[in-house]
Amino acid sequence: MEHKDNYVCSAFGYGKYGQLGAISITPSQVPNIINVDEPIFSASAGEGHTAVLTENFHLFTFGRNAFGQLGLGHNLPIYVPTLLQSLSSKQIEAVFCGAEHTLAITADGEVYTWGLNIKGQLGLGDNLNRNSPTLVENVSSRLVPNQSCSLERGERAISAACGALHTLILTDRNKVLSCGHGNNFALGHSTQEDVNRFRQIRHLEGMGKVDKLEAGLTSSAAIIQGNLYLWGKISVQTYQVPSQICFEVTSPSISRAKSNSPRSGNVEDVALGDNFVFCIVKGNLWGWGEGAGLRKQEPTRLEINKAIKYVSCGLKHAVGITNDYNIFVWGNGDFAQCGEVGSANTPAYLSSYTSALASKIACGSYHTVVLSERPPSIVNQHQSRSNLEAECSQHLAEIQRLKKELEEYKKSSDSEVIRRTPQKNAYLEKDLVKIASNNKHVTPYFEVSYEELQIDPEPIGRGGYGTVYKGKWRGSTVAIKKMKMEAGHDRYKEFIQECQTMVSVRHPNIVLFMGACTISPNLCIILEYCGYGSLWDVLRNHSEPLPWYLRCKIALDTAKGVNYLHKFPTPILHRDLKSLNILLDDAQNAKIADFGWTRFKADAMTNRIGTYQWMAPEVILGQEYSEKADVYSFGIILWELATRKPPFRELNGIQVSQEVVRNDLRPPVPKRCPEAFVSLMTRCWEKQPNLRPSFDVIIEELEAFLKFLERSSV
Repeated sequence: MEHKDNYVCSAFGYGKYGQLGAISITPSQVPNIINVDEPIFSASAGEGHTAVLTENFHLFTFGRNAFGQLGLGHNLPIYVPTLLQSLSSKQIEAVFCGAEHTLAITADGEVYTWGLNIKGQLGLGDNLNRNSPTLVENVSSRLVPNQSCSLERGERAISAACGALHTLILTDRNKVLSCGHGNNFALGHSTQEDVNRFRQIRHLEGMGKVDKLEAGLTSSAAIIQGNLYLWGKISVQTYQVPSQICFEVTSPSISRAKSNSPRSGNVEDVALGDNFVFCIVKGNLWGWGEGAGLRKQEPTRLEINKAIKYVSCGLKHAVGITNDYNIFVWGNGDFAQCGEVGSANTPAYLSSYTSALASKIACGSYHTVVLSERPPSIVNQHQSRSNLEAECSQHLAEIQRLKKELEEYKKSSDSEVIRRTPQKNAYLEKDLVKIASNNKHVTPYFEVSYEELQIDPEPIGRGGYGTVYKGKWRGSTVAIKKMKMEAGHDRYKEFIQECQTMVSVRHPNIVLFMGACTISPNLCIILEYCGYGSLWDVLRNHSEPLPWYLRCKIALDTAKGVNYLHKFPTPILHRDLKSLNILLDDAQNAKIADFGWTRFKADAMTNRIGTYQWMAPEVILGQEYSEKADVYSFGIILWELATRKPPFRELNGIQVSQEVVRNDLRPPVPKRCPEAFVSLMTRCWEKQPNLRPSFDVIIEELEAFLKFLERSSV
């Protein structure tokens, strides 16, 4: 059956940011039809954004836009498909969405990237985000004769794949190039270093014709002459170089890729999820890893009564199209990304597309986009009028909120407006400063002129990263941190990168990053000023009453702030969570500080008094650690709130670290402390990270405890 060049485009799942092509306050199992003025023939989906390509070679984007991944020149979410005007004069042949970045290839062989660039995944030679399409010069065919790169004269990019923090490109001469986050060997260069310019994967040379590339969270894949090659980390298995996956009915096995071309295989498609792989071998579905119903360390054939033609993966779900154009879904469906099926451990039939003749699929992290010959059926046609009215009311409230937000953004620049409305991201090419060499640098959009700052002469705090002063900026009282950092190009790039991270972090329980001075020698950051000082100071001021209600509220505020950091596509770990880094504003709202500078603190971390007192055992031992390390630190903070004492005050930091590791030392459980608080505290500082609760659970328990205290007036 031959398909048309244009399709009906529909989407379902999580749509809060507009990635379904409309405002969707709650996850939608019902497919939403995505309408643009031109026929659609291709689509791609990321963490929270979607891109569709029309038969007129125009690109439309919509959805989450915190890092500029829509390419529209700003950082505001877009709820309807919007033409990418800056590329409207180009013939866009293909578009690829990563978690928070996007890549487009033109008919002229030009490659454009935009969005999040924290690990160099845009291939532009730096780590600065872009909110407009930027030409990647060293892989754009028309510029090849004028520069040094991996492409030859006449060679051009023809396909690509975007993962969470890395990017792959395929050329018409079978070269595969990669850039971005090298951790877990996902770039295929047999090292774990980050690469911010596209570099050829030499291990794939001479392997034969590359049919498809795929990029996931920490892994990559290529189908070469029908054979599957993987590199990076999948579950417990790490492939340091591209390795061929062999599928045997009796004994699946894995072998390292050989330099000579292998014989033609039978792998037809592959998709990578959070920590799992699905592929199609002769119409049969195979999978392994953990997630989407899988817990297999070896390639395992999945039972399904249909031959699968295409497969696509989200973060925790997967979707397949059969040879007769039906759709099967499986995996986690908590956000409706599996449609009306919900969650399923094995492939389940999606009835809403029975007559739609589905042809193409694209899975975002928590939503699914389908291109079909006909519209899907709306299976939930019996929704009551009251439910519809309630949903419309929610939509109207959201629209009114956005309109108000835009008006405030135009009129004011105070800290609360800045917090709720991301600033315009405009890059200007100019000479900034000579650091280590004469280079052109990009003026960040968060740049603040040092001359605008009025800094009090006496510092209000010191740390391994620098000195903190109270000051004024544009009429507002602010905290100004002068960074203590040796000159050097790498250190400067790290400073800019950390600022770039902080500017996208906006939460009521996190100290607001307002801007930075990036011109040496006045490197500093401007932050929201919290007049009550640190929690450390408040706890030790016994003249100030601290009722249990307020203690619980401070704990809850802190948990919400850390949970927000942990929910980023690549979780942000604080790594130095303690009462000194929790500030209270004039209304006694707790706000997390000092989370963005862990790299600068690393040199001083082991020497700073008090750090070991909050440090998880796995961190002390130098082992691999996760978000649960912050949970441990939070448990020590709960103890501080309960006792108003410093932890382990009779020991120095080194002694604490030794006792925690050798003898599982913890602070003594206070006798006069509510049972619910003690239970949460002791579970948070469990030795085994997997036994510690997540911050979702912590928040739920603290909210329940706070309600109890409100009723008890304690």
